[in-house]
Amino acid sequence: MLIRAYRYLGFRLQTQQKSAFYFVLPVLVVLGGLRLWFWLVAFPNPDEAYYWLWGQHFDWSYYDHPPLLAWIQGTVAAVLGRSRFALRLPNLATTALFLYTQFRICRYLYGDRIKSAFGILMAVILASPLFFIFLGLAWNDHLLITASLIGGYQFVKFIDGYRRDGRGNSAQLYTAALTLGIAGLAKYNALFVAFALLLVVVSDRSLRPLLGDRRFYGAIALGILCFVPVLVWNITNDFQSFGYYTSRSVNGGAVGLQIKPFEPVGFWLFSALLLSPWLVEIIGRILRGDRSVIAIQTETIYPRVALWVFGVPTVGLSAIALFSTAYYYWNIMAYGLLFPLMLGPLLHWNQAAPVQLRRRRWFWGQQIYGLVLITLIMVHYTVLPLSALVSDDPNADPDSRMLFGWNRVAPVVLSEQRRHISSSPQGLFLATTDYRSAAALAYQLDNPEIYALSERQDQFDIWLGRRDLGGQDALLLYDQWHPLTPLHRQHFEQIDDSAIAIPIKRFGIVIKTYFLTKARGFSP
Repeated sequence: MLIRAYRYLGFRLQTQQKSAFYFVLPVLVVLGGLRLWFWLVAFPNPDEAYYWLWGQHFDWSYYDHPPLLAWIQGTVAAVLGRSRFALRLPNLATTALFLYTQFRICRYLYGDRIKSAFGILMAVILASPLFFIFLGLAWNDHLLITASLIGGYQFVKFIDGYRRDGRGNSAQLYTAALTLGIAGLAKYNALFVAFALLLVVVSDRSLRPLLGDRRFYGAIALGILCFVPVLVWNITNDFQSFGYYTSRSVNGGAVGLQIKPFEPVGFWLFSALLLSPWLVEIIGRILRGDRSVIAIQTETIYPRVALWVFGVPTVGLSAIALFSTAYYYWNIMAYGLLFPLMLGPLLHWNQAAPVQLRRRRWFWGQQIYGLVLITLIMVHYTVLPLSALVSDDPNADPDSRMLFGWNRVAPVVLSEQRRHISSSPQGLFLATTDYRSAAALAYQLDNPEIYALSERQDQFDIWLGRRDLGGQDALLLYDQWHPLTPLHRQHFEQIDDSAIAIPIKRFGIVIKTYFLTKARGFSP
């Protein structure tokens, strides 16, 4: 019934307005409603809370990632305070900028006639579960993909100008370098994009004279200059961030190389499912060189650049997956430049009529797939973790289970803190056994002075090293996923065996249980 309503309303609007945009307007309204639901209702994903917490501790950079997201989160929180709206407000800006850049690219490739059909591309992008979620999560990725897209587009315009007049527009080259530097300041895998653009120049004989152009090296210097805060932080912190990425790159630190032939398969499978199998089909046509895919009205290097930017990180991460782990979302910056090329087979390009949607079954298949999967993800994030319906094991999908119950945990923690503070003359601090729970508790309490005591090294170890908590007592929050271990007991004179259980339920279904206990005499 919903699809029939879409088709009816889309057809009526299209008939009246002669524009493909109105055909997809109902879809955009539904997708916009789902995005608003997520932004305002979903409790911060543990990593969202973790990065928000970084913003409460301004620094040159951080252990796990570069600092751009933390700087933005800290600034927004300082102005607007702590709320889910404020947490995800930067995503609204980057989503708008991402879609606007896609529009500029489409007009650059296809001319002004594309204006009436750009809504088609908006619906295609937003119905991709991968982009719907990662443009909405307050992670580093929304900054990465937007800045990478802008950088790639500016690079194309510079190269096109260079091929025409042998000079090109220097401002476009420097803008490309600056935005790619900003992308690197958001997440390290922006280096894949920069390397892909370098290979575009090296692989094309007509572009190799750029390797002797001072502007080219000035642009590289500008991109590196953006990275200076990360270098400063690593120099002053024993290169811990760089060491973290190099030490975990192969077998999680195990000795010797071990080939994992099924890891790349998992990487490709999850990438295809989350990007959308319908989009994978069109990408396959682009890779095969199907000329019907490209209806570009101007001579441009854009398709070649888009393919390099797709190929380099995809191949690179597939190779990494052979020996380690590569998550599907690490490759998200590879797809942005491909989206405008997908319009070729989707639209009628009759010069005598407005641009209209051609492959309607493909379009509705992609939209239905995306809407169903996105709705399930929204329910999973905001109503009940779907894993709880099939398993009562708290370690089944533990990340998602951690999204619920913090409004139940926080009052117990505050009550116990008030009860024990007088019996802790050296001081009493709050801690958990994992960075995820520490970040979520810090966000719920709006208290940046909460720590994680875990076997995994993370940003909390940096902050702990800057505080003198020796001799203080602690209230320790733990769960079945990250229970108390002998290592915790080594760092305290005594940990109470009795703990307060805090069960978390939704609709009568037990999701997980937290435990709170007192630990005495912390030894760093």
